[in-house]
Amino acid sequence: MQNNDYLFPSIAALSVAMIFPIYWVNQVSLGVASLEPSLMENFITLGFLDVMFLAIGLLSIYVYLKLRKIFNDQLNFKNVDVLLMLLIGAHVLHIATLGLDLTAASLSMQGVHENRELFIGAGLTIVFGGTILFGLFDLLIGAVLLKHANELPTLIKIFALITLIQGVLGISIVFSPVTLVSFPLSLIILSIYFLNKPESVEVV
Repeated sequence: MQNNDYLFPSIAALSVAMIFPIYWVNQVSLGVASLEPSLMENFITLGFLDVMFLAIGLLSIYVYLKLRKIFNDQLNFKNVDVLLMLLIGAHVLHIATLGLDLTAASLSMQGVHENRELFIGAGLTIVFGGTILFGLFDLLIGAVLLKHANELPTLIKIFALITLIQGVLGISIVFSPVTLVSFPLSLIILSIYFLNKPESVEVV
């Protein structure tokens, strides 16, 4: 791997690291007064936050695909292939939830009001269910990587530790807001790793 072979994945990882906390801080601030009205407002309006949501999902998929490629081609490490593909699949499903926004935006106000409970239920399921699902995959990926730490470069070991902790935080729900820091940090580590020359690993 040359330094510039993974320039675009590095930029993508850094971009998500910047966009992710901005998006969620805005979402949380909108829901401080009341969660249900903020969910409904999010569904019936299509705006820049939806673009940010889409960008986070697509760029994350791109980053994880490139990470899987490095694991396979450079490190000959396939232990997290399935988990990474499942994580990518979860991002695809998350992006697909924009269909709810498009559906709500296409309805009349009366139609939105009549389906209010459905939209709120779907919104809560997406937020909390998605947090737990991503947390589970992070926990498993971090655990597998750390189990094979001797086969991996230092930066990947750091990424694995952060990812493991992030998984625990996500599953807990209560401490999941800390992922506003941990997820960008893990992506910054990946961004640096993508630009590094291959690091030799001595298996002991």
